[in-house]
Amino acid sequence: MEIRSLSVSEVNRYIARLLYSDPILYNIKVQGELSNIRYHQNGHVFFTLKDDTSNLKGMMFYDDALMLSTPLKEGLQVVIKGSIALYEKNGTYQLRATSIQVDGLGILYEEFIKLKNTLEKKGYFNDEHKKELPFLPKNIGVITSKTGAAIHDIVSIIRRRNPGAKIILYPALVQGIHGSRSIIEGIQYFNTAYDNEKIDVLIVGRGGGALEELWAFNEMEVVEAIHKSTIPIVSAVGHESDYTLSDYVADYRAATPSMAAEILAPDVNELAEKLMLKKQSLDYFLKNKFHEEKNRLDFLKNRLIFFSPEKVINRERDKLSYTKKKFIKTIKEDLKQRKLLQNYYRLKIITLNPYSILSRGYALIENEHGEVQTKIDTLQIEEELFITLRNGRVRVKITEIIRKER
Repeated sequence: MEIRSLSVSEVNRYIARLLYSDPILYNIKVQGELSNIRYHQNGHVFFTLKDDTSNLKGMMFYDDALMLSTPLKEGLQVVIKGSIALYEKNGTYQLRATSIQVDGLGILYEEFIKLKNTLEKKGYFNDEHKKELPFLPKNIGVITSKTGAAIHDIVSIIRRRNPGAKIILYPALVQGIHGSRSIIEGIQYFNTAYDNEKIDVLIVGRGGGALEELWAFNEMEVVEAIHKSTIPIVSAVGHESDYTLSDYVADYRAATPSMAAEILAPDVNELAEKLMLKKQSLDYFLKNKFHEEKNRLDFLKNRLIFFSPEKVINRERDKLSYTKKKFIKTIKEDLKQRKLLQNYYRLKIITLNPYSILSRGYALIENEHGEVQTKIDTLQIEEELFITLRNGRVRVKITEIIRKER
């Protein structure tokens, strides 16, 4: 029996049906390293999966690629779920991927640390680049998924705490191969394209997830966009324990999207209470300050009056008058004392004056040298003496010395 010849198309279709009907090849998981990644203009992704000895061509349709949690990178170790199918046009088989998962977090974490160290050395995380957050922003831009829990929490908290604030959402893809580009476009939109109202601050983030799901916020292009933003940015990615490079480069890192909303929207009721307390404190301070300054003014006024030229002259005049009276009194007292003392000395002089004694019958005896003689022990016979009486002197010669008998 002669075998019928088949066309190339028939052979390829037959092989395609065989592959499709094979239970292993139709639903398969393949582990390997990604290489030769290429994005087609229609959104499909083409790549090669390899190990130490073999290569396997692969592709992923656009709709499935949108669901990727991690951007595809050269050298990334992955586990791909899909099927082995034949591309009938050129007769080559390939792995048609429906999902791609990173094979272990170690590789991603190592890349995260490497990027972090690089950016840190470049000074991207330095405080000098951090912009100050507005205290009570009027217009808050939010870059996140429009369907996620993050935007719901942000809107709910801001409207409750500060109903006057306006929230402008830029719906972004926050994971997958297009996540980083979508986040960057949101930042650029608010910095350049959004011109209806001035945006005071941006919240960039999403809810929690695995490291690979948050990887869009670790992309270098996203970090660059945050770093260049002229609008202050609050990074709010994941849960409190989740850290991304966006957290480090942003002007402020909030542990969660809800925390970002609370930071940017202080409770207006609490602010009103604090303001009332501040007002009361200020009123009390001003009242005390007013009394204090009034007392000080009164003191200065009295001091000014006290030290006015007229008062000073009057005080000095009174002081001079008092000093004059005191001086005159002192002089009079001194003259009185001097007069009494003079009388005392005058009487004493009169009393002690030898001539006053002579008037009472006494005489003053001197030798020829003028020495007063009071004893006979120094006298000699034939010695001449002078005797002074009340009204004159006489010269005598001693003819006899008569000693007083004891």
